[in-house]
Amino acid sequence: MSLRLPFRSIATNLALWFALSSILLTVIVSQVIEQASTASLRKQIGEKLADLAYQTTDKLDQGMFERYREVQLMASRNSFTDPRSPLAVRQALIDQTQDSYQYYAWIGITDTKGHVLVSTKHVLAGVDVSARPWFADAIRGANHVGDLHEAKLLASVLPPAASGEPLRFVDIAFPYVGSDGKLAGVLGTHLSWEWARTIEQSVITPSVRRSHIDALIVGRDGTVLLGPPALQGTRLDLPGLIGGAAGSTNSAVERFAGGKSYLVGSSKSQGHPPFPGFGWTVLVRQDVDEAFAPVKAIQQKVLWSGFAIAILFTLFGVFNARRVSRPLVQLADDVRRYRAGTGTRLRAPGTAYREIGELATSFLTLIGNLERNQDALKQLNASLEQRVLERTAALAKSEDRLRLILENSNDAFIAIGSDGRVTDWNRQAEQSFGWTPKQAIGRDMADLIVPKAYRDKHNSGFARFLKSGMGPVINNRIEITGMHARGHEIPIELSVAAFHDGAGYVANAFLRDITERKAAERRITDSEQRLRAIADHLPVLISCVDRNQIFTFANATFEDWLGVTPEQVVGMHMKELLGAALYNERRDLIDRALRGEEVVFDMASEARGKARHVHTTYVPNLDPQGVANGFYTLTMDVSEIKAAEQQMAQLARHDNLTGLPNRLQLDEKLAEAVRRSHRSGAPMAVMFLDIDHFKRINDTFGHGAGDAVLREFATRLKSCVRTTDTVARLAGDEFIVVLENLHAAAEVDAVARKIIASLAAEVLLDGRPLYITTSIGIAYTDGAKLIPHELMAHADQALYTAKRNGRNTYFSDSFGAATSPPNQVPIH
Repeated sequence: MSLRLPFRSIATNLALWFALSSILLTVIVSQVIEQASTASLRKQIGEKLADLAYQTTDKLDQGMFERYREVQLMASRNSFTDPRSPLAVRQALIDQTQDSYQYYAWIGITDTKGHVLVSTKHVLAGVDVSARPWFADAIRGANHVGDLHEAKLLASVLPPAASGEPLRFVDIAFPYVGSDGKLAGVLGTHLSWEWARTIEQSVITPSVRRSHIDALIVGRDGTVLLGPPALQGTRLDLPGLIGGAAGSTNSAVERFAGGKSYLVGSSKSQGHPPFPGFGWTVLVRQDVDEAFAPVKAIQQKVLWSGFAIAILFTLFGVFNARRVSRPLVQLADDVRRYRAGTGTRLRAPGTAYREIGELATSFLTLIGNLERNQDALKQLNASLEQRVLERTAALAKSEDRLRLILENSNDAFIAIGSDGRVTDWNRQAEQSFGWTPKQAIGRDMADLIVPKAYRDKHNSGFARFLKSGMGPVINNRIEITGMHARGHEIPIELSVAAFHDGAGYVANAFLRDITERKAAERRITDSEQRLRAIADHLPVLISCVDRNQIFTFANATFEDWLGVTPEQVVGMHMKELLGAALYNERRDLIDRALRGEEVVFDMASEARGKARHVHTTYVPNLDPQGVANGFYTLTMDVSEIKAAEQQMAQLARHDNLTGLPNRLQLDEKLAEAVRRSHRSGAPMAVMFLDIDHFKRINDTFGHGAGDAVLREFATRLKSCVRTTDTVARLAGDEFIVVLENLHAAAEVDAVARKIIASLAAEVLLDGRPLYITTSIGIAYTDGAKLIPHELMAHADQALYTAKRNGRNTYFSDSFGAATSPPNQVPIH
């Protein structure tokens, strides 16, 4: 009778495992529910604190923007800043403004030297504030918004804060201009920090009524600007909350001084254009135990609920295990009786379980199959000898077929026994090494095909192979040097396979004569070297780039132009070599080349301190299907060509003798000036000049002297006008001056006098003094719809009038009379 232990009963095991599974599943589900709910609730609590921080930063930014606009409006009001307004009136206005906007602790108006002219309640009146940053920034024309700081000049003259804290201000200052449009001084304000505390209380106080919450305003460097007294003025090291991007919010659990942990929500100030913001961060914190109290309540509910569910599942599991195991126990008793020979068949249990009935049927089938297999085994033993004979014959045929393949292989085949001697040598081995199979089989392979210089190394390696069956040539394809029977060396490609035949390790080697391949490789190498030699001596950047934009070839010119060797370039990405900026400029051109398009472009570049203008071509490297596998680059230095083109353009538009614009460029500039005058309505003028008695100078002193006079005349003309005006040589001794953006005709009169006066000084020709004069005709227009050639015609007519009036003078058709300078000097 067998011992049936309770813990081996299927019913007990099922009940136990069902109970354990129920408890484990309940614990897992409870933990999943708890983790999901608590994580969500923690996130919601953190987001609420971050939202409070965001509301505070938004109000701070909005408030600072409003103060910024208020001060800007003050600075633009003439009643505040007009220097002609009595000081008493301006004093009354800023006092009234401070009474209306109580956040301003101080408002003052300075002159350009930094002396306070007017200030609220006469505080700091007459004091020099030129050293204060708000004045220094604003007087340079920059609107000043200064970060929070303690009072310097005002600490001793203003009443202390109601909270007992040191006075702290935010500075806002704007420059103001007088009635003449010129800078007249600075309007500066000190905004009281109580304003920020009011904003903080307006957002946080409603939440404090429900739970204890602290708000902190932290500066860009982590210093607490506003918060609990114990933290105010200290620096916080919370990079995850303070170092975020402008406008970002976040929440996290952080440990503060004293070791206490808080749930902290943060919001980064982003300003309110045009006010750029101070980069402040608002932190709203709550004790972590108080913040996560709802989380702990949910955890307790989940724990107790899971415990109750686990008990219910355990009871159900015990009941169901007994019910399921009852027919299995009955089946086990039947099997035990069948094994003892007391029964001849298995019967299905009383309850209708299909699986148990199938188990009984399968068991009977298994018994029948076992009996049949025993009969088959007897028959198999009887036919085994015949099958061995058949397999032996098949193996012999396989060996013959393998030998036929080896004999006709293009590779030499050599089999080596565990003693290092040749056991097989095919026909290709005979052709490659000159030894017949009869000569080779039975001899040491080293004596046959290994050169003497390598024989000792081969023997030591083969000895290690015989011990371990391993070596550097096993299962690898390598190139070695072999020896022919006639004594000359040949290059060989070797592949060796090894196995253990029971007596030791043996090797099967396949060898191929690669003499022709090596010669072809040398020819390719020589060709590549010739190609590289040619490419390296061309003054052109030549490279090859694959589909991944990696350089696979570069010539020596890269080192001359860019300072990087071809070896350094190969393997680099184009972005690494060109730099991010230049690569982004060429990105579209590179993509076009990789799509199979030939790309040609010119551009200016600079490398190693040398500026070049280069002409670049991207040639696609197309495969037979027309797909680009990369592209070739050819870059030529065309700087000299471009310089020649620019020089030709310069010569075509400038007078060779004086360097002034010629008639071609004058026509363009005059047309542009007329169009600008029509658009703006601003007056302009055209002056037509020639040198009085210039032909006499050429006849008397020669054309060389005449050229020198023309150059000097051009120089003096340019010195008398603005750089925005145009001076051109028309032809011979005729010159044109185009004056733009005039306000009155008197300005033209002043320029003409200045030109005539500039010619009073002598011109030295080979050390001899020469005096020249000019006649000027002026066409003046106040923006009327004239065309360029009409202006030129008016100026030409005015020039003839000036000559008729005696030369060394000017005439303008807008004045109606000729005018001469007080001193007229004749030509000597």
